[in-house]
Amino acid sequence: MAAQSCFGQDDWPEHVPEPTATIEFELSDADAVEAAVQEMKAKGQTFVHEARTEPWGQTVARFISPEGVLVGLSYAPWLHEK
Repeated sequence: MAAQSCFGQDDWPEHVPEPTATIEFELSDADAVEAAVQEMKAKGQTFVHEARTEPWGQTVARFISPEGVLVGLSYAPWLHEK
C-alpha cells in the first residue's frame, strides 16, 4: 500500500530504500505541510514526494527517516472540522 500511496504503483521502486514501518503526523493545515517540507529541505532532508493534494483532499508529503521509517506530514481537512 505504501508504494501505491507514494508512487501510484504496486511495487516499491528499487532506487528508493524500502521502509521498515510507517508513521504519519497530522499538521494544522495544508500551509503547515508545505512550510515543514521547505524547512526540512533547507536542512538537507530528501523527500519521497513533496507536498501534494490527493484526490480526496488530503495534503501529504513523505520522506524516509534514517531508521528506515516512511514518515508522512499530513493535513486531512475533515479531521479539523468543528
